[in-house]
Amino acid sequence: MPNAIVRAAATGLPSAIFNRRRMLLGLAAASTAAAGPIAVAAGAQAPAEAAELMDLGAKTPFALANYRQAIEAREAIVRKWAPKWPSAPKSIHNPGSYSQAETDLTGRMAPDCVWIWDREKLQDSIARIPSHTLRKGAKPERVARANAAWSALEAERESTLEALNAYHSQCAGIRRASGIIPAQAAEEAARDALLAHTRAIMVLEPATMAGVLIQAEALQAVAHVPDIQRVVWKGNAVSLHEGYGERIAASILRIARNA
Repeated sequence: MPNAIVRAAATGLPSAIFNRRRMLLGLAAASTAAAGPIAVAAGAQAPAEAAELMDLGAKTPFALANYRQAIEAREAIVRKWAPKWPSAPKSIHNPGSYSQAETDLTGRMAPDCVWIWDREKLQDSIARIPSHTLRKGAKPERVARANAAWSALEAERESTLEALNAYHSQCAGIRRASGIIPAQAAEEAARDALLAHTRAIMVLEPATMAGVLIQAEALQAVAHVPDIQRVVWKGNAVSLHEGYGERIAASILRIARNA
């Protein structure tokens, strides 16, 4: 077994992460060594990578692993529980106004969804029915017919509301039993942590190629986050328009010119 893997096992680290640290330290040392003769000639100290950037770089694999594990946990729940998700019964379908889209286990619009009654709007429509009934100012026959129609509509919508409540109750029960809500919260927290971690790395200016590699790895890690969530997410996202690629290129040129 290679010595690197033995030492990795002793420290409790995966060998890939351990070897990555050796590579970064080697790059930092190589950058310092390459600049050494020039620095000595100029009477200056050879550049060394900032400890803060090195420490942050060591945490990137863990931040990415946490995010990917959270995604897999959510996806495993969806695979298990999505087949148990109920379809909206026809009695609550409502293609017109006062409607909302049927959702899936995750709370998103379901594929091939139908439009169903919005519960609050249905309740409001039922509450307003008595105001439409006729009491006076019309012939008794007309009052009787109109009020009978309103009563029939009220009974129909009360029945619809009962079915709608039962449907939502069933959906809520499946969400609770599946654990999808805490799984989604865990994924969101892991994603935000990865975004914040990447931002913390990218605001630093690398002094060596090891630092540039750390920044490149951070951007590669955060690429696992969907674009729309990187553009704007609770004010903590890595924007697609902050010019990180250009900044890395500038750092490479600066380090090469100073070598």
